Amino acid sequence: YGRLHPKVKKEALRYLKLGTNLERWKEENPKLFPKRKKVLEELKKRLESPMPPEKKVGKLKIFKANWNVGDLLLYQIHSTTEYEFDDVERSKWKQKYVLFRVVAITRSNIGSLPMKEYYHSSNVLKMYNWVGDKIPSKKEWEHWDFLPSRMHENEPVYFIDWNSKREDKKIGLELLESDSSYPQPSEKEQEIVNYCINPNIFACMVLKELKYADQMGILNDQTK
Repeated sequence: YGRLHPKVKKEALRYLKLGTNLERWKEENPKLFPKRKKVLEELKKRLESPMPPEKKVGKLKIFKANWNVGDLLLYQIHSTTEYEFDDVERSKWKQKYVLFRVVAITRSNIGSLPMKEYYHSSNVLKMYNWVGDKIPSKKEWEHWDFLPSRMHENEPVYFIDWNSKREDKKIGLELLESDSSYPQPSEKEQEIVNYCINPNIFACMVLKELKYADQMGILNDQTK
C-alpha cells in the first residue's frame, strides 16, 4: 500500500518530459503558465525522489452471520450493562424466557467492493409471541405465532443480528434447536435492514416489544 508502480512512474515522467500539456497552458493561459510550470516541476521532483516507507494494508473486517436459517434461539431477559439495569430490575419479566427464530440471512455491500465476492451478512430474527418461566417444549412452540411489530402494522417484529459471536454470547442468545427444513426466507425478509440488535440495550429492546403486546392484550404471557 502506498507504492508507486514502476510502469506508472515511467509513463508519468515521459508525459512530463514531452511537455504537451504545458505548451497548451502557455498558449491558452499565459498568466497561469508560470504557476502551472512550477507545479509540474515539483511533481517531477516528487516522482524522482525515493518513496516513503511502505504502509501496511489494514485487514478487511467482514461481518458474518452467526446462525443458520431455521435456528431457534432462547433468551433469558437480564441486564448485561448499566444501560439496561434499571429497566430490567423494574420489569415483571426479569429472568423470564423468550424465543427467536432465524428466518433469513441478509447481505450488504462493503464499500465499493464487488458484492459477489465481498459482503457483510447478518441474521434476521423473528420473536415468538410468548414469554414464560421455563424453557418450552417443541410441542408448545410449534403452535405459537410471531409477535406483531409495534412500529409496522400487520407485520411481525424483526430483529437484525449484526453482532459478533462474542457479543451474542454476552447477550445470552442460546441455540435451542436447528431446523434445516424451515421454509426459505421471503424476498422481503432477505431485505430487512432495520431494528438492529444493540448488545448494550438488547434486554430493553425485548421488553419494549413485550410491553406493547401486553398493553394491546395480545401477549401470550405464561408467567402469570
